[in-house]
Amino acid sequence: MSSAPRNATVRKVIPDDLKQFIWTRDEGQCRACGSTTELQYDHIIPLKMGGSNNAENLQILCGPCNRSKSAGLTTRS
Repeated sequence: MSSAPRNATVRKVIPDDLKQFIWTRDEGQCRACGSTTELQYDHIIPLKMGGSNNAENLQILCGPCNRSKSAGLTTRS
């Protein structure tokens, strides 16, 4: 029996080659504000809302933009 809660989101590791693709596509900057510091990989549609780990659903956001996004949806610029 699993110890994870029933509603827990299963996180899969984003492969390094996909991370490199996203980094290059997003030009190493936040898609929301253009910052180049405190960058993170973000799911546009969160995994818990049915999103996936594919390139179309991943983007680079800085920490402040990612935190302000929370569980809402961010539109790509």
